Amino acid sequence: MLRQTCSRENYVKAFVRWENNISIWHRRELTSFLMLGIAVILTAGIPIYRLWSVTFFIPGLLILLALMGSFYFWKLKPKEIEQWGQSTFQENALLGLSTQYFFYFEGIFFENDYEEVREYWSDFEKCVEDDQYFILSGGMERGLLILCKKEMTKQEFIKTRQCLEQAFGPRYFKNKIDKK
Repeated sequence: MLRQTCSRENYVKAFVRWENNISIWHRRELTSFLMLGIAVILTAGIPIYRLWSVTFFIPGLLILLALMGSFYFWKLKPKEIEQWGQSTFQENALLGLSTQYFFYFEGIFFENDYEEVREYWSDFEKCVEDDQYFILSGGMERGLLILCKKEMTKQEFIKTRQCLEQAFGPRYFKNKIDKK
């Protein structure tokens, strides 16, 4: 049994981390540097383009668009994801309630003052463990289930990790693990 209350800050941080772990294409570094690489390739191709045209308006426009895309993915997209997480937390009052979690062989049962939910491990897409959270995504009732490591005792942490590793198998991912 585990009892936790997820704060707005914890939910938003975990939401951003989950969004970055959906796939490699969701990481801001990759998409931003990809757009920057496109701008460099277009810049290198200007002399070739100049063989057929007097002006370099079209490549210049494409370079500008690629640089704007790089800026968007590096600076603006993370802020949008953070705002999305905040609005999700704000729209669902149940996310901030004190909740008890019970781990079973076939799934997880959690309850608070207003709901009782049973989720099966097969309903979840994957589990991501990082230095602060266990993030379970793809459940039927909760699209994102967040367990904060800070609120766990060492014994709860060990049991939770073992249970999730066993339940998710190849769908369990570890990112930047701390030495707790």
